[in-house]
Amino acid sequence: MMAEQERINARVAAYIAQLPLPETLEEAIADRNFWIEEACRFSRNEDYYRGLVDQIGKILGREAYVADDGSVSQDILRDKVPELVAARLAA
Repeated sequence: MMAEQERINARVAAYIAQLPLPETLEEAIADRNFWIEEACRFSRNEDYYRGLVDQIGKILGREAYVADDGSVSQDILRDKVPELVAARLAA
């Protein structure tokens, strides 16, 4: 898993290195603003989909809060939601 992440990081670094540098301060500011806006949009999208998973977890009930070791979380364990849905659909 770590080696895969290192390969991804290397590809990202190579991509960034090949990008041209902005020629003016105004171009650099416009680029910065674009990426800030993109990061905000990405974050809003993540929040939206995270909220959908949480809604499904609430419908599933207590099982969505119980870890494999039996401990109960105050938050939905989002990674359990797909397996719980699959188990309910298979029943």
